[in-house]
Amino acid sequence: MLKTIGVALVVFVFLGYFFVQWANKPENVDALLKAREEEKKQAVKDSIKAEADKKQHHLEEVIAAQKEAEIQHKTAADLKLVIDETFKNNRLDYLQPAENSLATTKDNRLVFAATAYKKNSVDYILALTKNDYDNFVAELDMELWGDELSVGVVFNYAEGQEKTIFGKIDTWKADRLSSSLQGVRLSVNDEEDRERLTTLKEELTFKSIQKQKVRLEKKGKHLKVSVNGQVKFDKKIEKYSNSKGKMGIYAAVSNSGNWNKSVIGHVKSFKVWTW
Repeated sequence: MLKTIGVALVVFVFLGYFFVQWANKPENVDALLKAREEEKKQAVKDSIKAEADKKQHHLEEVIAAQKEAEIQHKTAADLKLVIDETFKNNRLDYLQPAENSLATTKDNRLVFAATAYKKNSVDYILALTKNDYDNFVAELDMELWGDELSVGVVFNYAEGQEKTIFGKIDTWKADRLSSSLQGVRLSVNDEEDRERLTTLKEELTFKSIQKQKVRLEKKGKHLKVSVNGQVKFDKKIEKYSNSKGKMGIYAAVSNSGNWNKSVIGHVKSFKVWTW
């Protein structure tokens, strides 16, 4: 045992001696000094960048706070009607059909008819604005047939691409508001809230709200939703899916049952006001 320890110590001292000799060579000392100098320079650069990023972040927060204060001071009197889509003459004057949209125009209405396949849920973008919008009031006048259908407004809509094992695919990200015969759903930045349009007692008697006027107000971080004049959501939003984007008409079909069903939605008008 002592012999083994002795041999190990000799080897350690031997290797240590040669390492010190190698490290003390002029070229190695010079390289080490240069490396330490570069480390110091990089540390200074990193510190300067961190401070600049901090100042930029603070500046962005100040600007955002100023914009938020400005928009909150706006009133209904400042609103200007920018979209008044009534589907007159069975055409879209302000909106453009979404790609592969199932919606058609008939009797001066936008008509969405689909099959709600059993144990299946599908989202549909029916039509979109040509421009992006930030702060606005949107109003949708509609009529629904089918418990499996909800129709509403998509906003902060932006298209993009997503990487998959099969390559890149086209996708979109947006916030959504949709209303069905008995409830309303709000999805913001993938967080979802639901509210009833009818009481539980009314649902037991199969009461539903077929004709609806859905109103969405996005004013900075303040989001307000009403259906037929009754406020259903009035909340502060810290983060949207996108700060701004296109808007449009959206439909969701969800069938948890064991049988396929038919659903129909009629949109009579879609209006947007901006500040």
